[in-house]
Amino acid sequence: MNDNSPNTIENEGKRRKITAKALVIESIIALVLTILFAWAMGIFAVEQSGEGSVSAVLSDAAFITGVLFAGVGGISWVVSEGTFDVFSYGAKMVWEHFHIRQTEFEKYYEYKQRKAQAGTAWLSDFVIVGVIFLVLAGIFLLISQA
Repeated sequence: MNDNSPNTIENEGKRRKITAKALVIESIIALVLTILFAWAMGIFAVEQSGEGSVSAVLSDAAFITGVLFAGVGGISWVVSEGTFDVFSYGAKMVWEHFHIRQTEFEKYYEYKQRKAQAGTAWLSDFVIVGVIFLVLAGIFLLISQA
């Protein structure tokens, strides 16, 4: 139902425009993080000692990176839907109460309407990069199990 009356609050959950440049930059950052996690888990020690599997370490590192990126994207989607609006409204009211000393505070309904009008874009490209690295983690896991 798309009712444009002043008594409705709409938040279409806008997505940020996904560009190839953003995906490439985020993928490079995710790759660097994966390499750092693999290094921290001792990937070079695994190669030298012969114990374990390099692909198992790469699977773990890619999984951690994938969860981080998909988690950031997921949390940004939850925030864009207005889930934490009541907390930000409360913190804003406490701050204004002690510092600004306004005579009339903005009501929660008005705050929610203003936030819905402005909209918040969520980071869907982070979810894409996160899922790609989760798939890579699964592939490395299958290779290590073979």
